[in-house]
Amino acid sequence: VAARNAQVREHWRMASYHPAYFELYERYIGERHPGGGMDDPSPEDFRRFLLSPWSRTRYLELREDGQLLGVAVCDISPQGLSAVYT
Repeated sequence: VAARNAQVREHWRMASYHPAYFELYERYIGERHPGGGMDDPSPEDFRRFLLSPWSRTRYLELREDGQLLGVAVCDISPQGLSAVYT
């Protein structure tokens, strides 16, 4: 698996709203939760759900040739990382 994905690069980022993150979130919600009331998210829904002032949340971006492939939303605690959503 590692050899097949050697070209994928990871980048840690501060949790923030970015149009590319929202685009992935919107696609994920539409495909995983169709008709469930969450399938037409707004940028404000994204902010409310994934940006928390009370947690040390960071985003782990996965990119190939500069293209964003995925984002893992991670809470950082003294005990370790918790991947909240990937």
